[in-house]
Amino acid sequence: MKKALIFISVFIIINITSAATFAVSKTGVSGLVYVCISKGAAKYHSRKCYGLNRCTHEIRKMRKEEAVKMGYRPCKICY
Repeated sequence: MKKALIFISVFIIINITSAATFAVSKTGVSGLVYVCISKGAAKYHSRKCYGLNRCTHEIRKMRKEEAVKMGYRPCKICY
């Protein structure tokens, strides 16, 4: 029973650590996101999101906090 409890604890810790690593890799360590600067744009994206392919205007890199203050929401594809 004791070995099973240790195994489950280690398994949970590994899953939590990998989930945290995945969350950091989405925005990167610097917290930068990409925004299409146009009238209809309302989302911010990660660096390699294919949702940015539709942007025919300027794509601007900015801090996530700045994008949120400007009213942008996370993209459903990459966030």
